Amino acid sequence: FYNSDEFSFISSFANYRDEFEVYLKEEDFYLFGILDKLIIEDKKFIIIDYKTDFINHNKTEASAQRYLPQLKFYAYIISRLFNKKQEIEGRIIFIKNPDKPFIINFDEASDHQIKSTIKSMIYSIRNNNYSVNLSACNNCIFADENKQCVKSRIMRQPN
Repeated sequence: FYNSDEFSFISSFANYRDEFEVYLKEEDFYLFGILDKLIIEDKKFIIIDYKTDFINHNKTEASAQRYLPQLKFYAYIISRLFNKKQEIEGRIIFIKNPDKPFIINFDEASDHQIKSTIKSMIYSIRNNNYSVNLSACNNCIFADENKQCVKSRIMRQPN
């Protein structure tokens, strides 16, 4: 990782915060996160999210999709804490494949979608409405050896 172009790129910035804790009061709830690194430029923020997964080099984008909600959440908070008009870039960096970062830029349209998703999640949590996401079973720690959801199997059992 330390010999990679991506590390050189990240290290080229002078104004940054590591393990940057962010808090945001939104309506009647708080949002909280810890960013691995936040790079602060005059007109741009770069959110760095390191991942330690060992992934195949050609599956970086597919693997990064699992972590995209977390990156969106961070971008939403940063856009509120700082100037909304500034550009926000997110980078998911797999440290075992650092030269193929997943990069996404956030805009106003994605901001509205993220806000809607966060509100929907808060509403669901407050109403004890939890849904099983069977599409995540391949990577879930609660999947059995056949990648089947243990929770869904328990839910299907008669009382």
